Amino acid sequence: WMAPAEARLRLCNTAIRRDGRLKVFDYEIKNELAGETYHFVQRLQEEQFAKDEINFSFIIGMDNANTCERTWSNWVELEKLVRFIVVPRQGVKRDPKVDWYLKPPHLYFGESDRAIADTASKEVRRLISMRLYEHETVVASLDPQVLKLVKKLKLYRG
Repeated sequence: WMAPAEARLRLCNTAIRRDGRLKVFDYEIKNELAGETYHFVQRLQEEQFAKDEINFSFIIGMDNANTCERTWSNWVELEKLVRFIVVPRQGVKRDPKVDWYLKPPHLYFGESDRAIADTASKEVRRLISMRLYEHETVVASLDPQVLKLVKKLKLYRG
């Protein structure tokens, strides 16, 4: 269900078009990287431009924050390499036994009524594969221009 790299780049650029603070970063695609997040971050931080110009953070939802210590490869090293920003997610409670993201340099956005929707991207792709473009989950999850591009490029069709 993975769209081709060029299509994903177009979708991302469409999604951020209104916010001048955001830029699509195609390093992983240009360098044909695949695999563990740890190896990606490690390689990226070896690049001169990354050392001199960019302060990277990794944004994850509370669902990942609660489990990454157990499920992400090379977690101990990764957590030291890059700052994580943890955001709330609807339906996911903070595990009080997990507190790594409460320590600097990491940031925790706390509980909020502005939590990330509890809709997995695979569910949106599944609905699109069934051509249910007007389904409330699809409409609520995608910018109208992104949905228009998905239709135009005939992405995620089963």
